[in-house]
Amino acid sequence: MIKFLLFSAGALGIFFMTPIAKDLKTSAIEVVNPASAQRRVLGDLDKKIDAISETVNSKQFSSLSTSDKIKQLNNLLDNAQGSMAAAQAEAERGDLAAAISTLVRKVVPLPGDPQPTVAVCPTP
Repeated sequence: MIKFLLFSAGALGIFFMTPIAKDLKTSAIEVVNPASAQRRVLGDLDKKIDAISETVNSKQFSSLSTSDKIKQLNNLLDNAQGSMAAAQAEAERGDLAAAISTLVRKVVPLPGDPQPTVAVCPTP
């Protein structure tokens, strides 16, 4: 029994060191906390913008021909636009989830939510 437990712990430890486990962990966290997906996508976009800045400011870039500069910049901008589209999709998904949550709370108020009060006008 002890050998089985040690083998299982070792197998799980090796599994969690693989890239598959990292992707699985990341996707599970993003399902529970959508803000982490937004942070990841925005961080990726920030890295790509930094790469564009580094490329433009490098000495190697200034020595390239104009056509090579255009090709390299177009490639970098296409990558950044892909990250921008992913960021917009995450933002829209977050907005949709917030809107659905607000609608559900209006229909079914939770016990901790304050109840709306109705102001009654006294009759003269």
